[in-house]
Amino acid sequence: MIVGGRTYVRTMQQIRGRTFRQRRLAISYHLCRALESNGTQLRSRGQGPVAMTQYRNYSEPEFSARRHSARDWAGWLREHEILHDFMPRPEEACAMCGGSKNAGYAKCWDCSHSFSGELDALIAITYSFDRGLESLLHRYKDWGVDYRWIGKPLGALLSAAMVKHGACIRTFLGSEALFTWVPSNTPERGFDHIEHAVASVNGFSTDYPWRSDLIARNWTESKPSRKECKPEAYVVNGDVVNGRSILLVDDVYTSGASLVSASAAFKRAGATKVVGLTIGRQLNPNYASGTNTALCGIAKARDWSFDECALCA
Repeated sequence: MIVGGRTYVRTMQQIRGRTFRQRRLAISYHLCRALESNGTQLRSRGQGPVAMTQYRNYSEPEFSARRHSARDWAGWLREHEILHDFMPRPEEACAMCGGSKNAGYAKCWDCSHSFSGELDALIAITYSFDRGLESLLHRYKDWGVDYRWIGKPLGALLSAAMVKHGACIRTFLGSEALFTWVPSNTPERGFDHIEHAVASVNGFSTDYPWRSDLIARNWTESKPSRKECKPEAYVVNGDVVNGRSILLVDDVYTSGASLVSASAAFKRAGATKVVGLTIGRQLNPNYASGTNTALCGIAKARDWSFDECALCA
């Protein structure tokens, strides 16, 4: 395959001197990009069985090039059926992460067992599906500079979270809280997508206590696997974090492994509270277990206002 061959040669030139694991990750990443650019749909692990992920493409709207507001982006996202209210939390949803659970239980297995106590609360801006937010994130993170404009709507959603519920977040975490994001597991992208999204909104990165030096990936450890709480995958600046509370941002909560592992790393470094803020809470309609089918139906039928706060409910 010509595209794959070129990608392989270019990748090998870029990764000389890296560890074996870093070389393997880089080669896998670039070859996957090459396959996708040829129109090949790759298998993606969602909740439950492996299934073909149906991604959509998006074009930058005209208003993006002129002065615009978060309301413009909210309208565009709703028009593309990307936004579905996470709150009020459906009866079929886990009381912690908002995912599916077994009927008769308040929480899912993970939040009741392996993740228990590691995250104090989760605020998700929207429920996410593969043909919606997941597709948008896929383009943004993995399709190069031509799709960096997607940082604007994602940053607008994060900004909306603070405009609508910032007072509740400050009350819950305290006035000395610090804001940061889960470090990327894919340095081959060449940018941190959450940091870029935060910086895409005028004033957002300076109006709130964002810090980029609080947590980093520990590359001597593999990334957390699905449903695994692995705090050793991260290194935390304990001198700054000890005794402070943290607002921890991630793009989407799927299995929760990265967010919960990073939160656990903060707790072990002395953080008093950690609240997770994610743009999306991923659901997989192909996963037929527990309350998932009913939950997906409820979530997909919802419009979006983001008026109800997950911390106050």
